[in-house]
Amino acid sequence: MRIALARNIRKIRRRVLTENSPILLFSLAALCLLVALLFLRNSLVDKVDDIVVELCGFFFDIILFGVILTIYGRWLERKRKIRNYHDQLDDFRTWKGEEGVLRKVGIIRRLNEMKAPLPSLWSANLQGANLMGANLQGANLGWAELQRAHLRKANLQGVNLAFANLQNANLWFANLQGANLSYANLQDANLWFANLQGARLFHTNLEGVNLCSANLQGACLTGANLQDTDMRYADLTGAEDLTWKQLKGAKIDDKTKLPDYLKREDREKEEEESE
Repeated sequence: MRIALARNIRKIRRRVLTENSPILLFSLAALCLLVALLFLRNSLVDKVDDIVVELCGFFFDIILFGVILTIYGRWLERKRKIRNYHDQLDDFRTWKGEEGVLRKVGIIRRLNEMKAPLPSLWSANLQGANLMGANLQGANLGWAELQRAHLRKANLQGVNLAFANLQNANLWFANLQGANLSYANLQDANLWFANLQGARLFHTNLEGVNLCSANLQGACLTGANLQDTDMRYADLTGAEDLTWKQLKGAKIDDKTKLPDYLKREDREKEEEESE
């Protein structure tokens, strides 16, 4: 019993002194003061009422000060960690190789856990990175290397992916609403059920891309390449809310797989009417 009690005391002391836990420190101080107050109250109530009242006020001041100091300390620690992670990502940004990619992914995951914004990842090397379900909303990934990256169910809303290389990337169910994919390379990428509402696909390479059941409402496809190259067929079967007006400036051919509701005869009629 005594051995167990001694172990518990050592654990508490270690947490207070070595782990720098302000909450526990102030809790112990407040507990000791409360015990002292109760002792004075019960044993010397007639003689030290005024002292007890003053000590009660001091007791609550300590608690309030401890709470404020703890919150402020946690806020400073959070800012320090975020700044440190941002600096590391900037240092590792172009680091090639499996180890470099794993470190960058780990930092991005930690920033996601903290619900902190991401720094600029311009031209970052994330080839084959496993970012499934990651929150990259609003990030700057222009010119990034994301070949074979796993971005299934990732939040890429409003992200800048201009000139990025997403060849063979997995973007199943990814949220790319309002994303900028201008001049990006999405050759053989899988965007099955992806949300591309309002996305900019200006001159994007979509050779062999899988856009089955993707939401393309309001997406800009001007100059996008959907033509057959080396037996790569762009597949837009079941794509939602796609119109001929969106495809007017896109590069398509007879082998481009379009949704059933977009019949080529209707396009010819629209072109004849416009003429």
